[in-house]
Amino acid sequence: MGTFKETISSCTNCSGEFLTNPTFVCENINGDVCTSDEGNQRVAMFISAGGLRFLYGGKSNTTYYQSFNPRGLATDGLGNILIADYFSHTVHMVDCEGRFLQYISTNKNNFPYALSIDNENRLLDHFSIVLH
Repeated sequence: MGTFKETISSCTNCSGEFLTNPTFVCENINGDVCTSDEGNQRVAMFISAGGLRFLYGGKSNTTYYQSFNPRGLATDGLGNILIADYFSHTVHMVDCEGRFLQYISTNKNNFPYALSIDNENRLLDHFSIVLH
């Protein structure tokens, strides 16, 4: 069971509706709060004071990767954010400022849903399997 930190009911530097369907949440090493927003198909990172640090809407420069559909989140010991991208069967890695670092591909029959990092900084992928 986690510890309640805060409620972000408004955003000091956001315009419009900044979250429409927040699904997963995590905290990185510097106390920023990250949430995946399925409704807007992006990830939002908020500084602890409530302002927006960045929005990440995926990276799709090839035809292999479909539209961004963020689900589970995890952070590693360096503050990088790992994002489960459900429909493209990948995990995106971005740094603590929202810059894309790399894709981590998963099996095409797996849909990454939830992520976690163990004490040795290994990524654990919890996925859904689609049976045909």
